[in-house]
Amino acid sequence: MARKPSIKNAGSAAIYRDTERLMLDCLKMVERSPNSVGVRQLCKRLIDTLLDNLTIIGLALNEKDVQSKLEYINSFYLQMRTVKTCIDTLKEWSNRSTTRVISNRQMPRFAESLESIFEQAQKWRVRTLEQQNSH
Repeated sequence: MARKPSIKNAGSAAIYRDTERLMLDCLKMVERSPNSVGVRQLCKRLIDTLLDNLTIIGLALNEKDVQSKLEYINSFYLQMRTVKTCIDTLKEWSNRSTTRVISNRQMPRFAESLESIFEQAQKWRVRTLEQQNSH
């Protein structure tokens, strides 16, 4: 009887944990956001995209086909660009408004998290490309 391959636990990957931590920080920020329709929609898009990215990480970690794995990693990277744009837009809105959505103290933490996640995604992509080229 053939043994079924086990599913890798995405939560054990540093990129997953860092994305999850960024989402928790974003949730704290969203809780304080004003009821403005535009800000609320942007916050919803931010959280939805981060949740989708957690799924993409799990799919990529468990993908055996290297080309499909690369597509997941590229999708993750592009979605994280959307996250960065949402955060940058909310910060810019905060700077122009009397209501702070993202404080000057929070922004460096967001920037640090994003930088770490992008760096890990890039390394993951390079390793996967090397794996693809070795076959």
